[in-house]
Amino acid sequence: MLNFLAISHKDPEIQKALQIREMKMEHQINIFRASFLIIITILDSISMLIFDKSSLMKNPEKFQLFEFIFLVFAVGSIILIHFISKKNKYQPWLKFYTVTFDLSFTFLFGYIFLAVFDLPLPVSPLSFVLIITIIFLFFNMLSVLRSTKAIVIYSGIFSLIVNTIIFQFAEAPSLMPFFYTSSFIIGFTLFNLWVSKHIIDFLIVNKKLNIAYSDLEQANEEITAQRDEIFNQKQKIEKYSKNITDSIKYAKRIQQAALPEISEVNTIFNDYFIFFKPRDIVSGDFYWIKKVNDKIIFTAADCTGHGVPGAFMSMLGISILNEITAEKKDLTAADILNLLRERIKEYLKQTGKEDEAKDGMDISLCILDPEMQKIQFAGANNPLYIVNKDGLTEIKPDRQPIGIYLKEHDFKNNIIDVKKDDKLYLFSDGFVDQFGGESGKKYMIKRFKEFLVSVYNKSMSEQNSLLEKELINWKGNYSQIDDILILGVKI
Repeated sequence: MLNFLAISHKDPEIQKALQIREMKMEHQINIFRASFLIIITILDSISMLIFDKSSLMKNPEKFQLFEFIFLVFAVGSIILIHFISKKNKYQPWLKFYTVTFDLSFTFLFGYIFLAVFDLPLPVSPLSFVLIITIIFLFFNMLSVLRSTKAIVIYSGIFSLIVNTIIFQFAEAPSLMPFFYTSSFIIGFTLFNLWVSKHIIDFLIVNKKLNIAYSDLEQANEEITAQRDEIFNQKQKIEKYSKNITDSIKYAKRIQQAALPEISEVNTIFNDYFIFFKPRDIVSGDFYWIKKVNDKIIFTAADCTGHGVPGAFMSMLGISILNEITAEKKDLTAADILNLLRERIKEYLKQTGKEDEAKDGMDISLCILDPEMQKIQFAGANNPLYIVNKDGLTEIKPDRQPIGIYLKEHDFKNNIIDVKKDDKLYLFSDGFVDQFGGESGKKYMIKRFKEFLVSVYNKSMSEQNSLLEKELINWKGNYSQIDDILILGVKI
């Protein structure tokens, strides 16, 4: 039964909102009800002082009894409604009780006056009944504020019942006033039904908008919180990134300090270039040039990895080369690579186990004897190119790296006669492996050889500039994929 009386909606939030509104509306109507009762009581008291009503009463004692019962009933109901409507708990029956109370209150008020007072009254019984009917209509109109069809229909039916009883009790001489007032009650009830439907629709739409707005605010708060969190994380990442970048930049300074000074190289070679482009701040490629007695040792190496890991390996390689050449002055190119391999394995604790890191390097190393016009060459996977007017000659390396290798053997020491204006090139694989061109393919070794032959007649500094231009044109919008190192020396 209570479920039938209650407001129902498929959305629990909307149903809850409508129920809360209903209880608030009952509380506000009750405040008006209490005020109305106070005003009537005050006016009745004033009229008792000014006018002598006892002469108009059929039974003054009976009137006082009715008045007492009336006030007790009214005050008790108002207090009950007040406390129930103030509670958070929804009571679906309360609106039916208040409608019953309002119409019964009005009916009893009219009945007491008609039953107790003798004619002639200041107004005729019919006029008084019409006043009571207007009050019925007023309380019937209040039902529309409760916004449910059930209470509007109930209020209309109850108004018709009490209106019929009051007219019968007044013994009106004509039925026309009764029909008119009843028609008004029915008309207002139908109007209230129409209005209540629109009020309910409005309340539902309004609540949906409030819910949507609340959800939007909550979503906005969450987005703002996420944005702030992302901003804070971004700041932290930027801070960490700056610290890491600063550390890498410092590592670059250390690596540059380990590489040969250009001013020193200028005293060793008359005409040369070093085309050196690390992919990151620091490089896994390195060059090393040193004059030992009357001979010049120069090398280009490509360490495992790039960036910081490659840079550490490159500094280890430079350090070992300095150690080897400081200890013995008469080593061949192959001897240097053999010793370099042994010490790399020793320092990295490489024993050949499967789970070990296979770190190491590919390297090409030359020892130039300017007086004898001879070059010693040894290579670990990286060759030597000699370009002259007759074309390009490739001195092939051993197919093994510097580092642990299953089929390792001693490096071969190649001795090559060179002559004036010959140009020697040592390089890593960064240039030839660079993606670019229209098809996004690798530059490849064949194209690199053709390029070196095409620029043979250019000075070494011009060749360096042309290499830069060739790389830019080839790479286009592609990113550099590896460290790039090319060392060119003119005899």
